[in-house]
Amino acid sequence: MKRKNIKFVLSIIVAVFFIYIFPSLSVAEEGGGYYCLKLLVETDSDWTTITPLPPWDKDWHITETKIVLPKKEKDQHLIKIHKLNINAGSYDDTAKEIEFTIYFKAFDEDFEFTIDKGDIGTTTVKVLNICSDKSYKIGSYCNSNDGGGNLSKYKISIKKLSKHGTVKFTSP
Repeated sequence: MKRKNIKFVLSIIVAVFFIYIFPSLSVAEEGGGYYCLKLLVETDSDWTTITPLPPWDKDWHITETKIVLPKKEKDQHLIKIHKLNINAGSYDDTAKEIEFTIYFKAFDEDFEFTIDKGDIGTTTVKVLNICSDKSYKIGSYCNSNDGGGNLSKYKISIKKLSKHGTVKFTSP
């Protein structure tokens, strides 16, 4: 009986030791100067570019990029991603879904960005704010313009964006 108690006490001591000596390696910690946003980009256009506008274009970091669709790896290799630019073959209208996790330096201004896309298809960007290990839906923004000049500008109010607070950013 005593041996079980000793093992239990030792396991508690080891757990406490690791919690305090080796803090969480999570990139997002509450109370910093960044917003952690998850962008879910759904598109059937052959190319799409999302561009943060000043001052939000100054200090931002993509920490994760994940191709959700297409599911087959052989089809995923046809998609080229550079920063927030998604490229497939010319006139490739297959459904694509890309998930980005991005840290933006927090500013006291509305968050403005553009969605530019090719001549075909529709691009929708769903924005989530990640704070305290929870996701908060900010909004959904769609560009369905056809033909030339497919650039559309969007704005997220700072009130809506800052509602759930900021996080710290540590380079991974």
